[in-house]
Amino acid sequence: MDDIKTVVLSKAPGGWCVRITENGRTLDLRYPTKQFAKAYAEGQAYRLGVTATEDMTIT
Repeated sequence: MDDIKTVVLSKAPGGWCVRITENGRTLDLRYPTKQFAKAYAEGQAYRLGVTATEDMTIT
């Protein structure tokens, strides 16, 4: 299970959140705009070899 890799972009109160799961760990990073969050998410997805997904549920 530790080999699961995901990148999820979601709307959060006051901005946007990028959730990266890799090596059994999850990291949440917040950004003030969707543009910044999406750019970071796409870069991390490329690095991990996955497709970034967008979750419109407010976190």
